[in-house]
Amino acid sequence: MNWEELKEAKLPIVLYGMGDGADRILAALAAHRLQAAGVFASDEFVRGQVFRGFPVLRYEEAKRRFGRMLVLLAFGTGLPAVFARIDQIAQEQTLLAPDFPVVGDTPFDRTFYEAHRAELETVHSRLADAQSRRVFEDLLAYKRSWQIPYLRRCETDPDEAYASILRLGPGETLVDLGAYKGDTVQEFVRWLSLIHISEPTRLRC
Repeated sequence: MNWEELKEAKLPIVLYGMGDGADRILAALAAHRLQAAGVFASDEFVRGQVFRGFPVLRYEEAKRRFGRMLVLLAFGTGLPAVFARIDQIAQEQTLLAPDFPVVGDTPFDRTFYEAHRAELETVHSRLADAQSRRVFEDLLAYKRSWQIPYLRRCETDPDEAYASILRLGPGETLVDLGAYKGDTVQEFVRWLSLIHISEPTRLRC
């Protein structure tokens, strides 16, 4: 999937969520001469506010206003209740989660994929086990399609990740620079004996 292909859907483009993710989506839409029709949020976050000129709607309000929509997910989550809500919306609407590069500005689109196909195939061939190859395939499939089910197939229980993949030991030290409120640290406390945390924005308070 790419931004130009969104034009073929011929559905009103509606963002689910606010904040930095929504800002990036709106900027990408504008760069490709596409326009969002509206914004909605989870019911508990709707308080009559306006986001970038759009009144923030509840999902049911968005359905009444737009009918069938192309919903672009504008946030990440690890909460089961939110996953359930996303799954429900995906059953009723066309829902995509646009992929943005973590570093740099080069999108993982068809042009990028074709230019780096040989490198990606080399990485795939060097993975040691079937599960790693499947996860790599699903990750590439998500990046090319923006379809969330590919990511859902890659999910790993955190305890399995710490115990079997990271294999952290009591002699190791974690340094979390940008700890926010310590939510990531809470996952590590059972596995490490020494943790240093820092949150610069809180130091200024």
